[in-house]
Amino acid sequence: MTKIFTIVLVVLMLILALSFSVINAHHVQLNYYIGQLDIPLSLLVIVSLILGSLIGALLMFRSIIGLRLELAKSRRAVKVNEKELHHLKTLPIK
Repeated sequence: MTKIFTIVLVVLMLILALSFSVINAHHVQLNYYIGQLDIPLSLLVIVSLILGSLIGALLMFRSIIGLRLELAKSRRAVKVNEKELHHLKTLPIK
């Protein structure tokens, strides 16, 4: 069922992207530091969205790595505390 849903979703996204490209087929002039380029507006928007998503993912990747390192450190501390607690429970009462 989920495979069918995924296929339908991909087909809908492709239809949406195709219609977006047809509607925004006008060429725009992109000026950058070295020169200029005439490209379709739809291509410019799609490339901008992809680049923005990649930059956002890279920035989030740094935070995720930091959180995973902190989680590993906390898990090690929990193991040490559990060993100490088990040792304290097994000590004889005087």
